Amino acid sequence: MQDTQPHIAYPAVLAKNGFTLFLFIGSITLTITAIYFSQTIFYSHRSSSKTGASLHKITGITRDDVFDLSGSEASGNGNPMKLFDEDADPANGSTAVPNTNPLPNSKMGIYYPPGKGLRIVVDLHDVYALSDFYIYDKALEADSVWLYTGEMNNWKLAAAYATGGHPAAWGWKNFIVHQPSRYVMIRFNSYKAIVSELVLYGNLQQKYQPITRCACLPCPNQPCANLPAPMHTTTCPCNYYSPLAMCDCTSKWIILMLIPLMPIRKINWR
Repeated sequence: MQDTQPHIAYPAVLAKNGFTLFLFIGSITLTITAIYFSQTIFYSHRSSSKTGASLHKITGITRDDVFDLSGSEASGNGNPMKLFDEDADPANGSTAVPNTNPLPNSKMGIYYPPGKGLRIVVDLHDVYALSDFYIYDKALEADSVWLYTGEMNNWKLAAAYATGGHPAAWGWKNFIVHQPSRYVMIRFNSYKAIVSELVLYGNLQQKYQPITRCACLPCPNQPCANLPAPMHTTTCPCNYYSPLAMCDCTSKWIILMLIPLMPIRKINWR
């Protein structure tokens, strides 16, 4: 029978192995830390350089000014207003970290049709000499985002960006624009391109006169004297909107729908 001897672990050997294990874990930790900080430095220099001057932030954007052209908001799966819901002003020192996400989840691919993606448009109501866009990249995967100025049937690319896809890349990204526009559109290639906030900067260039809902009435330049207050003090330049647009006079629905078929220049609502 072969004799078996117990294995004796000497303290010196244990100390040596423990020190080797400590060095191994420490080297891995230092390597990961170095990679993280190098990525942070790299991604922090990816965005366009700042203008250096104090910028005017465009404020007053409400839910009525933001439109989801892909239909995710109407179905309750997306909320485009979350692009503008945090009080951030990164160009002027207020670098809050946005926490909301305007996009539908990953199982809602129907909202990202190939070649179009998910599109969100904001109406500024007036023409602004846009100077800078700031977006907050909070994506965990790399993907594409595009920013446009112009109109619904004539968009001009203002900036293109590929999300970093890593927490080290999270942060504000600045794009210098220098384009006048009333409308701004942001387009997401897929759910991976998470941008949690969009901040617009620019100065008012051309102010439009506000048009009330009663602008749909077919009575050019006639006072809305027969409409409920407070609209009766305004004038109806109804060559701007379609006659089918809904006025606040809900009892006039049938007449409004018949307007395109009626050769009537002036209607007495009494």
